[in-house]
Amino acid sequence: MHHHLLPTALTLTLLAAIAFAACPRSTLEAITAQYYAAQTNGNTDFPSLSLTVQYTENRQPANITTGILSQPLKIDHFRAQHDTTACAAFSEIIVTDESAPYVIATQLRVSASNSTNSSSSSSSSGGDGGGNSTAALVSEIDTIYTKPGDWLFNATSTLHWASLETWSALPPSLRSSRAVVKSAADAYCDLFSNASVVVPWGTPCARLEGGAYTGKGESSHSSFSTASAFGIFFHMTEALPSYPKMADLSA
Repeated sequence: MHHHLLPTALTLTLLAAIAFAACPRSTLEAITAQYYAAQTNGNTDFPSLSLTVQYTENRQPANITTGILSQPLKIDHFRAQHDTTACAAFSEIIVTDESAPYVIATQLRVSASNSTNSSSSSSSSGGDGGGNSTAALVSEIDTIYTKPGDWLFNATSTLHWASLETWSALPPSLRSSRAVVKSAADAYCDLFSNASVVVPWGTPCARLEGGAYTGKGESSHSSFSTASAFGIFFHMTEALPSYPKMADLSA
């Protein structure tokens, strides 16, 4: 079995809606900035991290103090998307350092808590203006990372193609509903185990799968259909022309 990051433009994360109303974009942006700094420095404790965070790596429970977050990384590329409806964030990290190259996809699930990390800052809290405040804390971190030896791994190629993508916000008139976006993403993942699935490809269509760039707008739309997708998690950001998705593939 190989862990594989699905295309950055289609990378997905399945998140149940979290009953936490105070989840503005600014809060999620502050949290992903903290996560970026933590991974850069190999720091496994950052202000918005819950004391009871659930941490997994490549779909397995892991010790956050010894996992990949504990490794300081020279990050060449970082990008994040923020889902204010599900109160979650997705980040994409690419490291081309020859001594430790990685491609990392991480979802951060955020929930409300009155029990904060002692170093929590106001930037990730939503208070009522009085003495009581409810902190927005990262309750789950789910990371999938690939490294040399994994299927299609090529950090340099991934960086090249990912850097050409644009994740800017779409005007409201061009945005699709969450249901439409989810349906398209589900079809894409189903294609890996069933070549007859009809996917609503864009025109042109190009896909980054691991370090391989496929499709390239051509009519064939060939993909790695011999793999099976499982353990799929997604989140949505309708304002952006992409749908972050994370999945394991078995070749």
